[in-house]
Amino acid sequence: MDGMSCMYVGAEGIIVSVGLISSVTFQSRKSDSGIYLDDFADQAFAIRPNSLDTLVLAHREDYSVAIMTTRSGDVLADKSLQVAMLLADSVLERLVQLRIPRT
Repeated sequence: MDGMSCMYVGAEGIIVSVGLISSVTFQSRKSDSGIYLDDFADQAFAIRPNSLDTLVLAHREDYSVAIMTTRSGDVLADKSLQVAMLLADSVLERLVQLRIPRT
């Protein structure tokens, strides 16, 4: 990630990293994508959605975020992807509402 980020240890064996990324980084990672996600952002995709580490990159208006979830073997891949998508949506919504300047 090329911007600010933080990490959270969640319940049930999920570790989540949330980061702001540049539009260049967002665009450059598109070729790595496993699946495109069009339910919640202007553009979004997931990398390695069925592995222990799932990376979701999402873009809305002027903001891009990266959400990486690392899960234990007991956590389903679908749940890990859902957590990443919910966090990406929340972060983007907040950034757009507050008009946080891009870095």
